[in-house]
Order: sequence, then structure tokens, then C-alpha cells
Amino acid sequence: MKKLRKFVAVLLALSMSAVSSMPAFAAEDVKRDVPDLLTTTQKQIESIERIGTPEQITQVKDKLSGNRSNPFSLERVRTVTISVPHYAQTGHPTWCAVFTAKQTLAYINGTIPSTSSLASAMGATDETEYIDIQTLLDVLNDRQSHTGYAQVGVYSIDDMLNEFYYAIIGDYPPIPVIDTYRHVSDFGYDAVHYLNVSGINTGTNKVFIVDPGRSGTAGVKWIANSLMYDVIKDYDNVILC
Repeated sequence: MKKLRKFVAVLLALSMSAVSSMPAFAAEDVKRDVPDLLTTTQKQIESIERIGTPEQITQVKDKLSGNRSNPFSLERVRTVTISVPHYAQTGHPTWCAVFTAKQTLAYINGTIPSTSSLASAMGATDETEYIDIQTLLDVLNDRQSHTGYAQVGVYSIDDMLNEFYYAIIGDYPPIPVIDTYRHVSDFGYDAVHYLNVSGINTGTNKVFIVDPGRSGTAGVKWIANSLMYDVIKDYDNVILC
């Protein structure tokens, strides 16, 4: 079945994301409709106020408003990494949200959540075509108290690296939302997809990905900053962090 590909240009007045209900690793009929910006942001704030700690609520509001303490220059950073575990989604080709949550929560909490419990919380079944971003955010924020995950818009490579940097030094793995349709040879699949980034290196201009969509060394590797930004840009410039 031919994929539906709808490209939407979103004008932002603030440093926030513009997407709430997006697909994750859908094999066919991928949806790309973008909801209203202010409605999306309000839903994010209401969601984190419902399930988050006061610290998470503050973090989310800061992210959505573009407020950052301790701004840094990329020139001062060489390599920053964290050790995010890799769990391949073998046998579940549309469950990248489930396995990315498993990787993320295993790193933050130090214990490995069961795949079945995460799938149940997200409503994932063998017939599931995709899991939307808000569902993933709710599960991430409900099952850890270290940070408040939110959608953040990135509109340049520097924006992307800044968000990756703050997440990594904050000790929580960022989650880009990507579309690989122009880079199938680099990723090994054509899909909208979630994965983790666990490192940046400004000397080599690369980021380290932990990708549940691939097994073995194909799922844990350094890729070019420009490639990472391209696949983020191809799905509406969204990172969860």
C-alpha cells in the first residue's frame, strides 16, 4: 500500500513543538497531520500537571517556553555520552514506542520494565500500526520521576545538538521522532520511528543512536549530525526530551 506523505510547514513563535498525535514505526499508511500549536502545547501542560511532580512540571514549562539555564557553546563540548541499553523490537515491527520506552526507563530507573506491561499501558497489539507521541509521553512521565518529558521543536542542527546535550547531561535519554523515507539505506527501514540518542561528539560531528528498530551493532552506532537532523526534519522537527 502506498504511504500517504503529507508535508506540513509549521510557523513557530516560541521554541515549542507543534505535533501531538504522530505515528511511530508504521509500516504503511503513515499519517502526518499536525494539530494546532496552542492546543497541543496546552494538552502537554495539562498532561504533565496531571501525572508529573512539581519538578517535572517546571522542567516541561521551561522546555516549552525555550527557557534554559547554563547556556553553553557547542565549541566547548567534545564528547558527551550516557549508556542507554539496547532492546531490539524483534517480532514487533510497529512497537518502536514500546521498546524506546523500555530503553529509556531502564536507563533512568535502573530496572528493566517488562515489554508486556509497557505494551499494555500504550494499548499496543499485533494489529497496532503506530503509537502516538502523547501516549508515549504519558507512559514515560508516569513511570519515572527524574524528568518531565515533552515535545520540543528543533529547527537547525545547533538546536538539535543543544537539546541532546541538555538531556544527556541531565541524565535522561532524548528521543527524536524520525522519518527515514529518504534514508532507507542508512537506517534499514522506511518508517516513522522512535529511537534514543545517547551521545554527541562535536569533534566528529556525530551523534550516537540506540535504535530498537535494528538488532546488534546496526542498532547502536554513531551517525552524522546532518543525517540525524534530516530524518528529524522529515517528520516535523520533533524531539522528546
